[in-house]
Amino acid sequence: MKCNKKYYLIFIFLFVTFSTKLKANNAEKTLQRADSTKLKANNAEKTLQRADSLAANGMLIQAKIEYEKAIFFYPEDKNIQKYARLKKSQVYKIEGEFDKAIKCLKKINSLNLSLSEKHNIHSDIALCYYLNNKPQLAISELKISELIIKNDSLRKSNLPLLTFCYNDLKDWKNAKKSSIEYIKSKNYSIHKTDSLLNEMERIYSEKNLPKFKSLKKAINLSRFIPGAGQIYCGKITEGSICFLINASFLAFGGVQILNKYYITGYTYGFGILYKTYTGNMKRTETIVNKTNSQRHYNFNKEIINLLISLK
Repeated sequence: MKCNKKYYLIFIFLFVTFSTKLKANNAEKTLQRADSTKLKANNAEKTLQRADSLAANGMLIQAKIEYEKAIFFYPEDKNIQKYARLKKSQVYKIEGEFDKAIKCLKKINSLNLSLSEKHNIHSDIALCYYLNNKPQLAISELKISELIIKNDSLRKSNLPLLTFCYNDLKDWKNAKKSSIEYIKSKNYSIHKTDSLLNEMERIYSEKNLPKFKSLKKAINLSRFIPGAGQIYCGKITEGSICFLINASFLAFGGVQILNKYYITGYTYGFGILYKTYTGNMKRTETIVNKTNSQRHYNFNKEIINLLISLK
């Protein structure tokens, strides 16, 4: 009996000793893990701070590298992933690399996001499409955001961008509709709201809409009368000079051939005429596109300045 008691006491002693040691080891490992997590968080924070500082100082390539480090080394931390990818996309936007910015933003969309965060990401993607001269894709992105989020207040905050996209597509009807809805959503005084709505009616009136030149008409005019296409676009002096140059080489070539100087007539007369004539056609196309772009830009600028001032 004494022997059994002795063995029992020895067993209890060994078990308690082992259990205590095991608990101590587990506690130590837990502390080590906590320290490691804290160290990683500190390192991540330093990396992001360094990246932000580089971006603020215009060192965009180095900033992108630092953001990419944070993305690569801390894949499990969703907050770091969101922040680093968002900031990296902003750097791409500054550089004009809108396709890369969109790719970066779409990866954020796969993370766990709140409704407002989802809205901001979709809005940023739409803005990148718009800045990249893809207004139709920007509209599609805004419509997707509207279907997913289903928040009228957030939807209305995107109405200015939607208006700009419709303007780029020359869809004046929908542009006017979205701009008016945005003004009404601002809860201004009745007097100010009426004033803004009247201004919008003026801007989108038939009289004020940009008058674009027909490329087909300009090309046909230049085809039959060199310089006429330029005059049609308002470049009267340039068109007149173009006509005189082409007429001079035509006359020179004709006179040389009549005088039986065939090689001179074809080489220096009609040969140069061919170059000035084809150059006149290309120049006409360039002027039409430039004129239309400038008129469109001036019209859009008025709308953009007005709607941005309401923010």
